[in-house]
Amino acid sequence: MAEKKCCNQLEVETIHRFREIYASQDAYTVPLKDGGDREQIERLAAQALYPEEPELFFEMEKTESREETAEQSLSKTRQRDALLFHLSARASGEENVVRMISCGGVDDGKSTVIGRILYEAAGDEKRREIENNPLYLRRDGTVDYAMLAGVSEQEARQGITVKVSYSGFRADTGTFLMADVPGHEEYTGNMAYAARLSSLAVLMISANKGIVPQTRRHARICFFMGIRKMIFAVNKMDMVHFDREVFEGIVKEITYLMQEYHDCTYQIIPVAAKAGDNIGEKSNHMPWYQGETLLSAIIKSQGEKAPESSFYMPIQKTIKSSQIPGKEIKRRVLLGQVFGGKISKGQEIFVYPTMKRAKISKLYSFFQERDEIEEGQPAAVELDRELDVARGYFLAKEDMFTPAECVEADILWVSDDQLRLGTRYKIKIGAKEITGAVTKILYRMDVNTGDHKFAEHITKNGMARVELRFSQEVAASPESQSRILGTLTLLEKKGETLLGYGNIVKTVTDEVFFENGKMVAREEREEALGQKAGILLFPQKAGSEWINYVERYLLHMGFHTIQVGEKDSRERIFRLTEAGLLGLLSAEEVILPDLMGEEPYRVCDLRGEVFSQENLVHILKRVKGWAAGMLC
Repeated sequence: MAEKKCCNQLEVETIHRFREIYASQDAYTVPLKDGGDREQIERLAAQALYPEEPELFFEMEKTESREETAEQSLSKTRQRDALLFHLSARASGEENVVRMISCGGVDDGKSTVIGRILYEAAGDEKRREIENNPLYLRRDGTVDYAMLAGVSEQEARQGITVKVSYSGFRADTGTFLMADVPGHEEYTGNMAYAARLSSLAVLMISANKGIVPQTRRHARICFFMGIRKMIFAVNKMDMVHFDREVFEGIVKEITYLMQEYHDCTYQIIPVAAKAGDNIGEKSNHMPWYQGETLLSAIIKSQGEKAPESSFYMPIQKTIKSSQIPGKEIKRRVLLGQVFGGKISKGQEIFVYPTMKRAKISKLYSFFQERDEIEEGQPAAVELDRELDVARGYFLAKEDMFTPAECVEADILWVSDDQLRLGTRYKIKIGAKEITGAVTKILYRMDVNTGDHKFAEHITKNGMARVELRFSQEVAASPESQSRILGTLTLLEKKGETLLGYGNIVKTVTDEVFFENGKMVAREEREEALGQKAGILLFPQKAGSEWINYVERYLLHMGFHTIQVGEKDSRERIFRLTEAGLLGLLSAEEVILPDLMGEEPYRVCDLRGEVFSQENLVHILKRVKGWAAGMLC
């Protein structure tokens, strides 16, 4: 009997996860809720192209107690695996599965919108079942659409979501799998995980509140996790009486917000979820809106990922020549998934990181020999000669990667523990696992505003740009060129606890190292401090109390200062100004052009002032005016 061929990306993801599991251990326990997915899960496990009979154990999930102990509960990784296995089994047989995420602020009506989408996408018979099912009804007999989205009764009463729930619907173009994620900041990790494999985001905005900080954070995280198509659903238009001006005002805010995300496409749709306006059918209350409905926009989006630059294939496993049923193979076979284009028999490829060349002598996919394999499909590759290839290596069409030991990356930290310099973590890039450490925190990024700030460590749900140094060279690429080789996850060095996600900005080569090894200029220090270097001159009769008072005044304004003694040499004064500081100097015999060169504006000469209590306001006003001009 011929093996059933996989037909959607969700099943492909499951097969590759099984490969990773079997590469590290012999047995695996899959929790079942109702037992209905067992047959499909076993089929997917068998298609992982492993010769060994997959050793799976199934057990019914216990629901009588929510308390977890070390002996009774599954790890987070296994819970996520089980979710992936069951979702793929339920989507089995579908030609196309589009994964999407919905997010929004507290009480923006997110779950109601999702429930209404599910209701509108259902057939007439299914709608009648919903309308007659007391589980989905309010006390007044109307449908509570939030319950269709998979939220609990308690969550529905509170109007919030505290966990990720999945639901889906079918359309002519395929199956749509929706993740409803909590909007609270403390659940940023849940949202990031759901967005990791999604290709479309629906962001909810309440018309009576407009854009809130959560909206900005959600848009930034969705973009960070690789989503390049977004739909903004401006909900609760009925609460603003379907006012066009209110909607257009929010459109302007969104347009300004999205200017930062250059390669992201988006739509803005006004809706009223409870009444169904612009969800599945055009609203009679908003004739001024000429666009499509929310459901139509989702179906048409298809959420395709941006194409990769060129073919490559991360190696997940190598098998022996006898390990594909019914096939006679002379050499080892390399298992992986094709990215960035198709792969063909006879094609010349590079092996990374060894940089060796070889030709493809045979190709297999789903137990069948092929002449070529398309992007996104699993592949088994036989080369025309034996090479040193192991899990974590890459095959590529051309010399497109530079092995790197150091990268600059943006990090989203989701652990309760702080990210600190020097701490070693396990890092995954593609199928490669290495150890590494953050050697430099360049800046912390405000998730809500995008502002850059100085930081010595990163706390939970924080974002930062850092420098990562690995224990060995690894094939990597900027995230803008490849989502597979340009993204990474950080885990505990001992264990599988997820700590953070990362996007590689650039690889740090030797040339960059030597460029950074040049002498640091005063302008660089000034930029880092946010101020220009300068000198304040005081008359000797002013006394140390006045200098202390002015310095503390500048410190409270946020400036970096230092007092310079009269006996300090001219060379020492020069060094202090080269450090980007504001120096306070008491001296009578100072020639200004010699002190700051051709930039006299850097000197605030107070030697002609009368330092008395009556003149205090005037002196501070003059100091403040000068200091304002020293900001970078």
